[in-house]
Amino acid sequence: MMERIGDKEVQQVLQRDQGSHTQLISWSHEPLASKLDGSTSNFFNLRVKFEAAGKEEEVCYAAKLSNTREIQPDDFYTLIFVKESRFYQEVIPTLSFILEEVKEKPPSFPKCYYISFQEGKEVLILENLKAKGYLMKDKAIGLDLAHTCLVMKMLGKLHAASFLLQVKLSEDITEKFDFYKKEWTHAFNLGCDWGGFMDKFLETGLIMFEEMEDCEKVMAWLRRVKPEVWTRYDQMLQRKAPFDVISHGDPWINNMFFR
Repeated sequence: MMERIGDKEVQQVLQRDQGSHTQLISWSHEPLASKLDGSTSNFFNLRVKFEAAGKEEEVCYAAKLSNTREIQPDDFYTLIFVKESRFYQEVIPTLSFILEEVKEKPPSFPKCYYISFQEGKEVLILENLKAKGYLMKDKAIGLDLAHTCLVMKMLGKLHAASFLLQVKLSEDITEKFDFYKKEWTHAFNLGCDWGGFMDKFLETGLIMFEEMEDCEKVMAWLRRVKPEVWTRYDQMLQRKAPFDVISHGDPWINNMFFR
């Protein structure tokens, strides 16, 4: 899989980050995420040694490689990878500019240095936040109130920026970012549809809670919503004012870093 990345790609990343005067010396890679993180992609840390102004230095990047199978425009993995990559490539710079116009700081996302949509070489290379001291919170513990408020404020900034952008546009925001026209949950095809996947997920949750004590209230709720979960989910995907904004889509704890 790492054959998708070579010296040429790393040199491009390096120069976009550190400047055109830099020269690649060597680079290596190592796994960046656990097996439980990144179910749709593989993550690697790129450790890059380079020369700048006569000095040898080192920098790290985060590489995300799509779990593509046979490349098809409506394949689940393809839709996920394209949507996320173009979000970094197109949406974040646009929304950052919108926020700067109203004297607000841009949303906190890693910088994007390289994207390839070439068949069989799908790669997204980002700023490595872990190398800059950011850490993922313990998934078994969750977030406290202070960290939860930080997340909510950042999501609110994302929503507000997309709302301001839509006001400025003479066309619908999905015309500017056409990849938003495809809804990936309806293209989910990993052995079942998305409704079937969620049903299995909730069934696993019921089994887990049955083995725990004092979970009757949670189990009763799961049994009640399980038959209608896909219908509810599908309703929430419909665009309705005043919540017709660009959203994160997966604000789960393993997609957040704090410092």
